Amino acid sequence: MLFFTYAGAAEHGNVGKAFESGKKKLWPVLKVNWGVWFPVQTLNFYVVPTQYRVLFVNSVALFWSAYLSTMASAEEGEAPEHEARN
Repeated sequence: MLFFTYAGAAEHGNVGKAFESGKKKLWPVLKVNWGVWFPVQTLNFYVVPTQYRVLFVNSVALFWSAYLSTMASAEEGEAPEHEARN
């Protein structure tokens, strides 16, 4: 929520509008978060060798940050890619 509020306020200069926009984006992003990070961490702890765990998680985090940035910059009327298919 803090990420969406900060990104929206930095982009548009209106904290109230950014907070409201963030509230609408939070639940869809949270569901994707659970779908991504639960399997990633399960693989990380059970499959990935110890010396590669940080590299593996940081690689996934790079794409996760790109996804969050895309969601933060999406206008309220735009359907995110993952929701447009549902």
